Amino acid sequence: MNRLLLIAVTIAVALAASPTAATRAASQPVTTRGVEPILPPLDAVILAKLAALSPDQPEGYFLLAEEIADGADDEPRANLARTLFVLAFELDRKRGGTTLAASCAMGIARVERLERDKRWLLAIASSVDRRYALPDWNVGATLAISDETAFKAASVLGLARSGDGREARRLLDQPGVAEVLRRYERAIGATGLTGALSRLNKYIQSWPCPECGNSRMVNKPGERGVEVRLCGTCRGNPGPRLDESEYISQLRFEAMLLDGIQRSWAAQVVVDQGAPLRDPDLDELAPTYGVDPGKPYFRDFKWTDRP
Repeated sequence: MNRLLLIAVTIAVALAASPTAATRAASQPVTTRGVEPILPPLDAVILAKLAALSPDQPEGYFLLAEEIADGADDEPRANLARTLFVLAFELDRKRGGTTLAASCAMGIARVERLERDKRWLLAIASSVDRRYALPDWNVGATLAISDETAFKAASVLGLARSGDGREARRLLDQPGVAEVLRRYERAIGATGLTGALSRLNKYIQSWPCPECGNSRMVNKPGERGVEVRLCGTCRGNPGPRLDESEYISQLRFEAMLLDGIQRSWAAQVVVDQGAPLRDPDLDELAPTYGVDPGKPYFRDFKWTDRP
């Protein structure tokens, strides 16, 4: 009982301190990926398409980027899509194009999680092609979350903690739920960094208990025949082992969801890290994503300047 009281008090203190923590985050720099991204596992078809890309046809880079972005369910694959979009952007600019380059910036925005990065990419697109600066493109910048979707997203965390992986997966696969968790991933963990969703998926995949199926007890042969014993895998307490910091962070995030997270200033600053919008400098796109426009050929599993 004393432990529960301590956790409740800690949550209250954490919630009260959120604006202060968020204010400190305002000094953090915007997202920059200054190193060449790690390639994901690639099948023979994608490898062949990468090898066939040619700098005199930027459309090929763009179309392949869209194909990979559509199935980008992990960060390495999303990084590959970003790289292809950036190369198409630079190659189109080199030949004096505008429409494709703007579409490339919007394509990168599709796979970005942070609203500040989406806004910067929209500004890049509008700098290249003014059609992207029309009011219609600015509507809906903030994700609208219904109370039902917020409740389901919060339930996913609770079910994952309790070891009910199948039900957590069922809710996670429903429309809008995964998008809410992706958008506010930084608010789930205690550090304000990404990675919380990877851990959540790991928890969901690992449970229910493979030995007892969360029944907590198993039948084992004994001296007097079949005996009912405590499950040796989950020890009668199914679910992942969370440290206190992660446990409290998840509870705090659930409280934000149930209270209307899209209306929470503190949650938004945690998600965006409080950074101001960068100037839409077209020359900054490639360095930001760690892409060398002078290496548009894909050879031997790496980008090179060699045809």
